[in-house]
Amino acid sequence: MVAEILDNADEIIKKIIEKGMPEPELMEKIKAKQEEYGGLLTEAGAAYSIAREMGIEFEEEKQIKIKELTDGLNNVNLTARY
Repeated sequence: MVAEILDNADEIIKKIIEKGMPEPELMEKIKAKQEEYGGLLTEAGAAYSIAREMGIEFEEEKQIKIKELTDGLNNVNLTARY
């Protein structure tokens, strides 16, 4: 899943901008993040790191029924209606 996200820097950047960070500021932060890691991060990797620091999630939501819940599931949100 993360590999698919890291193939699309534009999508990550778009999500960060939607959260309210101006693009020029974001591009500076991306450069700084890349420098921090000695140039080992791609633009997408740096943007992803910044997005995660901001609490932006990229995981796809999967809906299952309560009876299908099993041990070992992580990061589960419950939505109920009646």
